[in-house]
Amino acid sequence: MPYRSWLQHRAKPRTHIGRWLRALFLNQQELRKELQGTLNGDRPGWNNDEPAVVELVSQVILRRLF
Repeated sequence: MPYRSWLQHRAKPRTHIGRWLRALFLNQQELRKELQGTLNGDRPGWNNDEPAVVELVSQVILRRLF
C-alpha cells in the first residue's frame, strides 16, 4: 500500500450511511445518534442501498487488513 500523508486532503462521505459509518469508526457517539434518524429516510424497514454500502466498506477494510 503506498504511503500517503495524513495531512493530505481526503474526500469525506457524501451519503447518510457513509457519514454514519465514519462516525462509527471514529467512535463519535453523538454524531452517530444524530445521523441514525437519517438512515432509510427515517422510515422503518429495510433499505437495499444502505446495506450494500456497508458491505462494500467492509470488503475494502478486510482487504487492507489481510
